Amino acid sequence: MKKPQKPTSLIEKAQMKTLFTFLFLTVLFIACQEKDLEDNCQTMGLNPVYSVEEFKWNYVVQFPRNYSGRGLHQDGLFQPKFDKFSPSGIHFYYYFPCGLDCHLYFGRELPTPLPEEVEYSARENPIYDETLDQRIDFCLDDDLHMVLYFSKTGFDRAKLFMKEEGAFKEALTIKLNGNRIYKVIEILETIKRKN
Repeated sequence: MKKPQKPTSLIEKAQMKTLFTFLFLTVLFIACQEKDLEDNCQTMGLNPVYSVEEFKWNYVVQFPRNYSGRGLHQDGLFQPKFDKFSPSGIHFYYYFPCGLDCHLYFGRELPTPLPEEVEYSARENPIYDETLDQRIDFCLDDDLHMVLYFSKTGFDRAKLFMKEEGAFKEALTIKLNGNRIYKVIEILETIKRKN
């Protein structure tokens, strides 16, 4: 059996170095792309320290024990509402009014493909309207499950959209009140469909 010959000329050595460099950079590029995809999607799971609460008819969420508010409840027309507050002033809420004998747990639907930003409309006062131009994705079993839009500047508002019946629908509004977004992420990661 013949042994492979080693490259002898300088040109052959340069060609081999170029080939190995190209292969190395290709593998490195692919690994970085996969890492970026993983880093861009927050993994969802339960927090053993937080308490479990009803979030929507088919979902639960977890909050630290020192959060207050009614959580999931019904208004005077028996429509679902959700309110939770942190001691530092973060406010999680939703309410999608729709008339008698109507029970909406989700609001507007996002177009596909998902936009890079969404508009926040402050019904109470249009002066607080703003563009939510930052986005965090949440994955469950390698599947995109939720998208959080927020703004690093402006009025500290965020909107959560959840995948429901094959579409991403408005699920929650969050007022940060000067708090950092990571506190919100820790809670949103715990949202789970009931068994």
